Amino acid sequence: MQVMSSKFTLAVGAAAVLGVVGAYTTTSKRRQIIRVARRVVPFEREHATNKLVTQGRAFYPGYSGCGDLWSYVLDVIGAPTAWVNRNSSRRGIRWKEQVNISQPWQQAWKTGARVMFDPKKGLWPRAGDLVLIGQEPQELAHVFVILKRLGPRKYLTAEYGGASNKGSLGVRQFDESGRVVDGWRRMLVGWIDADKIPIDPKWAQGRIVSLLRLSEPERAA
Repeated sequence: MQVMSSKFTLAVGAAAVLGVVGAYTTTSKRRQIIRVARRVVPFEREHATNKLVTQGRAFYPGYSGCGDLWSYVLDVIGAPTAWVNRNSSRRGIRWKEQVNISQPWQQAWKTGARVMFDPKKGLWPRAGDLVLIGQEPQELAHVFVILKRLGPRKYLTAEYGGASNKGSLGVRQFDESGRVVDGWRRMLVGWIDADKIPIDPKWAQGRIVSLLRLSEPERAA
């Protein structure tokens, strides 16, 4: 009877694990992106999580790792290899200089996932979207991932890069013209629509990430 009870307990436990993993993999891409991005901020560049995202490039002189967050998130959710700029033995690719932002941005344009900001249309990014600010095409200044809408044109963000190259939680607010209100006054160029990012199932790491995180407390998105 004890053996049967143990087997039953194991079976229930396994079903619970599969259920949690299944729940993760069946959520929308938008929710997956938010979850992946939230779990890698905030961390200083010396932290192992930061090194996982930037692959140690946060220590390069003059380097800004904002685009590393984009590629890390895209890699984990299973975006096609053409979207990802990272050292990856499983994908068979090497990181390339000066394309951290332009590579996924161009792929988004080719596949119809890129949204160019136009204040006349009244469209604004949503939680899970990958946002670009700057002055295109002269300057692709900075990118981040939106975690949550806090109010009209105001967002909680996951960001990497800057002078410290740390991973951080930020708050970005735009005026009606699309200009960043506080701090670095750049324009909202556009964003990659999370729902339109293509996924190649063979690259998706959602199941692995979920299984490793089962025993950890969930962070609020």
